[in-house]
Amino acid sequence: MDELLLFSSAPNTSLKQAFQSLDELKLTTLFPVSILGRGFTYYYEDWIENLLIKQEHIQATVSGNAVYSIQIQQKGGNLYGSCDCPFEGKCKHMAAVMISALHQIQAKP
Repeated sequence: MDELLLFSSAPNTSLKQAFQSLDELKLTTLFPVSILGRGFTYYYEDWIENLLIKQEHIQATVSGNAVYSIQIQQKGGNLYGSCDCPFEGKCKHMAAVMISALHQIQAKP
């Protein structure tokens, strides 16, 4: 699983702060529109499982034609994502997990 840069923020920004600075519109700058659209479909159809948000990383599985493992890792002010699906690049599974984490983090005070 190759790590891909998903988002850059200030170096001392926490993972939760980075997600607090995001919104659904900003996600359109991080993912191609077709990929993001599929990510929203996976999110709304509740295909994200085992979402775990820790201080410096997020992990989840996404079910579809197969079950894929997604990791989002914070390194410095950057968020990197990886998925074990065969797609090369930012995939719909990463987008779905980003959307799910965004909604969960922003729902908590």
